[in-house]
Amino acid sequence: MLFRRLKLRGLLSFGPEGVDLPMEPLTVAIGPNGSGKSNLLDAISLFQAAPRGMGEPVQRSGGMREWLWKGPGAEGAATLDATVDTPPIGKSRHSLTVTDAGGRLNVASERIEPLDAPNDERATRSYHRPPADPDI
Repeated sequence: MLFRRLKLRGLLSFGPEGVDLPMEPLTVAIGPNGSGKSNLLDAISLFQAAPRGMGEPVQRSGGMREWLWKGPGAEGAATLDATVDTPPIGKSRHSLTVTDAGGRLNVASERIEPLDAPNDERATRSYHRPPADPDI
């Protein structure tokens, strides 16, 4: 899996304004201590764990509360959005909104959609779990 773009908001050191990072086959993260390099790698590892389960890496790092932005404008939720290239499938977009549920990760919404599929095939090859309706 090759990351092409990564957008993070409300996660670790990426606050409410978030960050939008275009990525290439070789992406180098440089910066001073405390600038978010390790947090970027943690976010990538969270995406990589998604097919198997994201709970284990979250718990290993101290629980979901440790993953959410705690600064000004904290919303109690984080949004992760990645565009990835997975040969032979092609490009796809994976979006997650996660929240804290008693220290455990709660996936509030998730969407996976192919970007290279013809328009008439996108709906049948997409996955979307919308947020739960609190009135149901």
